[in-house]
Amino acid sequence: MARLDAAGISDLHARVCKALADPTRLFIITELRDGPRSVGDLTDALGVSQPNTSRHLAVLRDRGFVTARRFGSSIHYGLASPKILQAIDLLREFMAEELGWRAPADLLPAGSQPGNGSQAVPSAEAAEIYELYARVCKAIADGKRLLIINELRDGPRTVSEVVTALGIPQANASQHLAVLRDRGILQARRSGSNVCYSLTSPKLIEAVDLLNEFMAERLGESPASLAG
Repeated sequence: MARLDAAGISDLHARVCKALADPTRLFIITELRDGPRSVGDLTDALGVSQPNTSRHLAVLRDRGFVTARRFGSSIHYGLASPKILQAIDLLREFMAEELGWRAPADLLPAGSQPGNGSQAVPSAEAAEIYELYARVCKAIADGKRLLIINELRDGPRTVSEVVTALGIPQANASQHLAVLRDRGILQARRSGSNVCYSLTSPKLIEAVDLLNEFMAERLGESPASLAG
């Protein structure tokens, strides 16, 4: 397979993030935290129709997030890699820091098995949590925005520096920066006549790096070779 450049890697990241940018699929991944589940089990947990569950599972399987194995007359789905949950857990911690409304462990939705004796939140709040998960994933489910996040891993950058690094018009860069700032992923600080942007939490980069490792495993490459 040909080595992918930075833009190609970002597109691949975006494809993965888009699969996560759906509350129902995030719920399915969390339901699989403790082991494989049948389609029937997942349908009951989700409270949706079986065809709907199967469609979401098909997307997750196509992206390599889940594997399928037949047990008798049932097909059980399991997570393909623990890195998927690790990345989502980092996003959960980021959300807890950003929102400041509950401890990270307490952001586990009902149906999951939280550690440290914490209680799962009610289903109504769980739905809100999954919407927040999806909102963050949608923000990073774009190749250019992932390149911006990667560019900021070593410290703050001005808009001009981001424009030069990405090779895109300033208006385009500003639009992407505005989305990332709106989601709480970036913060802006004025330095003289310039506005510098930086990541609000290192957990975003850690989550992106885990997705990079997950993709490297799928493609048979080393994570370093996928860094662009």
